[in-house]
Amino acid sequence: MERIASAHKTKAAKIRALNEAGYSTTAISDFIGIRYQHTYNVLLRAGRVGSANETPAQTIDAAQILEVSAEGVVRLPDSILKELGLLGNAGQLFVRQTPEGLLLLPRQAVLDHLQRLAVERMPEHADLLSALLNRTSGNSPGTP
Repeated sequence: MERIASAHKTKAAKIRALNEAGYSTTAISDFIGIRYQHTYNVLLRAGRVGSANETPAQTIDAAQILEVSAEGVVRLPDSILKELGLLGNAGQLFVRQTPEGLLLLPRQAVLDHLQRLAVERMPEHADLLSALLNRTSGNSPGTP
């Protein structure tokens, strides 16, 4: 992502380039360090998300009401699970409570964010943290 984004000067240009390369709106937002809605709006203006043929339920930022069981279990719709790469696969989501509500983050997005922070704030230890994060994510060096 860094290689693709570094070729562009503005956030909007970086967003469009990363989207064209196949990165999700969430991954782009996390990478650039901006709100999801900012990324989505740039892509919407560029005609890369949403269309006249979509119903509100088909758009990624459509509000949905989800039932919570007495035990606190929430079932995410298949469309959301698919976007997160969890449809039909077990996995992990990280949750963060924000003033606006709950923020669900895919595991890889969190690991990518930690890796970026390490490079920015502790460049002398970035390689070590990268190796640890790759090991934690189930990847060994040199494997995708």
